[in-house]
Amino acid sequence: MPADHTDQISDSQYEDPYTERNATRRRNTLVLVAVAAAVCLVGTLLAVKGLTSGGGGRVAATAGGD
Repeated sequence: MPADHTDQISDSQYEDPYTERNATRRRNTLVLVAVAAAVCLVGTLLAVKGLTSGGGGRVAATAGGD
């Protein structure tokens, strides 16, 4: 009896539908992490700048007896 090869699927013809979805999900996650890191970095730099700036203005002393 000859072998029937019609039910066999070669690897080159079969594409896993989840492979592209997983790659897209990993890429989106990487972009999200990079954006979050950039936002944190900018926030940290702004906080450090605000804390280390001289302020420039003096607070006027108020007279206590008026």
